[in-house]
Amino acid sequence: DGHAWASATGLAAGYSGVGAMQALPEDRSVWDVGYAGGASRLDYAIEFATAGTYYVWVRGYGPNTASDSVHVGLDGVAPATGFNFNGFVIKAWSWSGRNGSSVRSITVPSAGVHTLNLWMRESGMIVDRVLLTRSASYVPSGIGPAESPISGSSTPASSRPPISFASESGASSLTCAASSGEYIASRAPS
Repeated sequence: DGHAWASATGLAAGYSGVGAMQALPEDRSVWDVGYAGGASRLDYAIEFATAGTYYVWVRGYGPNTASDSVHVGLDGVAPATGFNFNGFVIKAWSWSGRNGSSVRSITVPSAGVHTLNLWMRESGMIVDRVLLTRSASYVPSGIGPAESPISGSSTPASSRPPISFASESGASSLTCAASSGEYIASRAPS
């Protein structure tokens, strides 16, 4: 349908690295039904040390009220708990891990490599960072916890939106690259 995630540099100053990813073109398109099979997505390959529930936070920028939400899933499956991440501050960077009062999460069925998916919900949305935490009460602030290296590398992949694991204190984190899904990141159990 002509929509895709593209690197957004120079737009919406204040992203955490050298750029962010934007759902383009910004034409007020919305995907609510069948989005797992039809909407463009970002894929993050992650090696999970532990199965279980992970709460998902997205740091994003909504250029307007028609361009301020995404969907999240795991391994190409769109769970109800990942539907419609919204609540982003318009024309400002902010974190969202909710839809209204519903906390957004994914359930990782087993330790090992799984793919976290971010689907377009509304075109125009800009995504800077994605954070996973085991704590339902953890709320990121600012740009969130520091990035950690991608597996097999001593430096973070700052050219793409990072994904971070965080403990309640924000002390432990993980970063892996978006888009291509070619990098696998892992973290030690906390």
